[in-house]
Order: sequence, then C-alpha cells, then structure tokens
Amino acid sequence: MNSPSPFFEIGVARSGTTLLSLMLDSHPKIAVPYESHFFVDLAKNEEQVYTDLEREAGRIKLIKWMLAQRYVREWDYVPTIDEFDLCKCTTIPRMIDQLFAAYARAKGKTIWGDKTPLYISHIDILHRYFPNAKYIHVIRDGRDVALSLTEQWFGPNDFYSAIKYWEKHVTIGRKMLAMLPKEQVFELKLEDLVISPNEKLNEICSFLEVPYSKTMLQNYTKEAKKKVGKDRSNRLHASLSEVPKIENVTKWPAKLDRGSQAIAWEVAGQTLEDLGYPSGQKTSGYKLLKKIGYKSNEFIKNRIKKRYCM
Repeated sequence: MNSPSPFFEIGVARSGTTLLSLMLDSHPKIAVPYESHFFVDLAKNEEQVYTDLEREAGRIKLIKWMLAQRYVREWDYVPTIDEFDLCKCTTIPRMIDQLFAAYARAKGKTIWGDKTPLYISHIDILHRYFPNAKYIHVIRDGRDVALSLTEQWFGPNDFYSAIKYWEKHVTIGRKMLAMLPKEQVFELKLEDLVISPNEKLNEICSFLEVPYSKTMLQNYTKEAKKKVGKDRSNRLHASLSEVPKIENVTKWPAKLDRGSQAIAWEVAGQTLEDLGYPSGQKTSGYKLLKKIGYKSNEFIKNRIKKRYCM
C-alpha cells in the first residue's frame, strides 16, 4: 500500500512556520521533523543520482548521504538504514518518502510533512517529486518578518533589504502555488492562527483530510525544545515554549518609525494590500534619509562580515 501523500509547509523565514509545524506534529496522525534542506541539492544532481539508484550499492550510498545531512542529523529521531526498504528506493521521491515514513513510524504516525522555509522558492522541485502533495503557505506581515530577520545572523542586515527579501519570496511562492490545483494549497496568515487557533487548525485538518485533535494546542509547547533542539530553540525560537500572543507577532506599528513604514509601503505595499494587511504610514519626508541610512549600515555590516570570514 502506498504512503499517504505528504504535505509541505512553506513560508519566508520568521513567518511562524516552526510554530505551525509543532502544532501539526502534536496531531496523533501527523509527523513533522524540524527541517530537511537537502531536496534542492538532490535536484541539482538528479542524473547521477538516478543512475546510482539502479544499483543497490547506489541506493545505500544515497541513504547514507541523506542521513548525514546536517539538518537530518539534528532531527529528534534519526532513522537507520535498516528502516529503509531498498526494493522501494528506486527513485528520489521514493527514497525521500522512505526517510520521512520511517521517521513517522517511529512516532507511531502515518502522515508526514516537511517544514523547510527555503523551499518557498523551489516549489517546482517539490511538485516534480510529489505531484499530489499539499502545501500550507504560512504568511506573516512583511514588516514584522523584516524586523525579525534583521535580528538573525542569517537574515538581511537592514530593514530595507529585509522587506525586499520578504516581498520577493512571498510573491514567488504565491505565484508558483497559484499554478497548482486549489485543493492542494492552503494559505494561512500567522496573525489569524494566533488569534483563532482552534478555527484555523480545524480548517487545516479538513484540508489535510484528518480529524481535528485538541492535542495540537495542548502538547506543542511542551515538546518545542526537544523537537527544535535546545540550542536552536534558545537562539531562534525562545518564545515557542509559550502560547503566542498577537502583540508578540505584530510589532511593527510600535517599532517602525514613519520613514521605515513608508519604505515598507514603497517596496511591498501592493503585496501587503493584496494580503489584507493595514497600510501604516504610506509617505514620509524622512523616507529617503532612512533608506540611505539602511544602505550605509548594510555596507558596513557586509564589510565586517567579509573581514571576519577572511
């Protein structure tokens, strides 16, 4: 019997994808490990990989490669080679399914999902591997995403670059998902999930064709550090051990000055409006000065990064 179709949870980093994945992973039928990240690398080497999969030795080699990937190594449970059915590992999608299905079995579950924000720009790869998969696109107000990204080591260095990053990737994701059948796509605003968690999780369960379970709201905070990893949780997801509050999700009205709000509207106003977010300050005489300041800070920070990387 074939495994149930998987689902992919995507969204720009700092949009709430980790929060939702913890909630879904608390469902008695659904398993969602932290992140995978390796699909794109596999896609870049498809020709060689498929040739290798014709031989058992090649299949074992690829299994070892997947299990050795950094993010997979950091899952709260890492399957072993013995948990793979080599007879079924004849294609990349089947190989990936074997990995995630083994993870799900270890948790006593039957449906697996993947939460990797990076894949928002690679939905074509996901669709090619799993044409029947479903997608949950988590979206957060770009101004809050941008504020959060600038605080992370991996994010753009300044607000101007960060809001541009958000607008670009949200637009790419929405355009690619719009090409899929509507029944395969669910768009979720983080703000709605935080304000009405029961209602939104009910809708998501209907979308995934599983019964709603109260455990999604009862258990996820307890498992956050174990699932995400203590170090990563402390650095990136410190608030996940508590029930989220809307004031912690929507910070931009208080944190952004008029010039920055005007910059955000200039860069991403149409997308924000399409998504139903409030405009904030649309124009400001300080906009140009703020933009120059952001660009100067970005230049300085990039120089410092290069110096330390040399």
